[in-house]
Amino acid sequence: MIQFFRQNNFFTALMLIPYTFLVRLACFFISEGPQPMESAGYLYTIFADAFKNQVVLSFITINLVIAFTAILVNRIVIVHRLSRVQSLIPGLVYIILVSWIESFLSFTAIHVANFFVMLGLLALFKFSKKTTSGIVVFDSFFYFGLAALFYTPYMIYIIVVFAGFISLNRFRFRDLIHAFIGFLIPFFIISGFLYYSTNQINFLVGFNFNTLIIEWIKNMRLLDLIPIAFYGLIILMCILNYGVLVRKNSIIIQKKINILFYFLPFMAATLLFINDQNSNYFIIFALPAAILFGMVVERVKAPAIEEFLHLVTLVMIFFIHFSSTVNILN
Repeated sequence: MIQFFRQNNFFTALMLIPYTFLVRLACFFISEGPQPMESAGYLYTIFADAFKNQVVLSFITINLVIAFTAILVNRIVIVHRLSRVQSLIPGLVYIILVSWIESFLSFTAIHVANFFVMLGLLALFKFSKKTTSGIVVFDSFFYFGLAALFYTPYMIYIIVVFAGFISLNRFRFRDLIHAFIGFLIPFFIISGFLYYSTNQINFLVGFNFNTLIIEWIKNMRLLDLIPIAFYGLIILMCILNYGVLVRKNSIIIQKKINILFYFLPFMAATLLFINDQNSNYFIIFALPAAILFGMVVERVKAPAIEEFLHLVTLVMIFFIHFSSTVNILN
């Protein structure tokens, strides 16, 4: 199956949608609706309330969001030529990374926020063109603002986005104005809506410093460390393959890959703003780790081994999802 996704065409890209539903099939056996998250933004509370009593529809919606995010993951790699191997493997890796344990099947704010992060990254990478206009800066910060309104700790990504724009091209004062306007417009609209409906302005819900993180570490069980160890291994492999990823690429492509690496420490920093202990939050490590690790995987040229490992991965995912004896959460 994985060889099928080595093709780069429209039909194959669309096949990521049924692949997402296949990998996340167990979600339709869960009777829970969208998950409450203390670090979720105001837009997520509206989004979640709309699907509160529509469990099946909520899972169809979130699976589509994940599938389209995976398509955007592939688009950013292919359009901006981050990899010499033009395949759909990075998107496939993203689907697996956000689905591999049972708790990740839930409808969460991070799944939705990741979609807007990808839109913001696509706009950011367009800034490398000499003929680019200020609308690219506006678009990128607008999408990252929307991502923060779904998952508030993602506001910290703005630091990386600023650094990315400065490294890709000449960042002028008018671009700075476009950045502030783009980022603030979603918050301005939400503030107006809140003031009109509740006479209160509090769109920064969920942005509280985590004072319990030391206690979390002390109270962690062995099974709680599995997601951390798994994502830690993925990120370590990305770092060790940095030379492979940037080799024989132009300076501008190397800069774009570097921006993806800049996100890695900031992903960990978002944990400092999470105030409820929930394994769903580990989904934050899926982006941009899926892009980088996906580019590493697609360079492997051993079809038989790839198919075997992919099959083993799917079997393990189904076993974790459906088996009552293997449950990461309990």
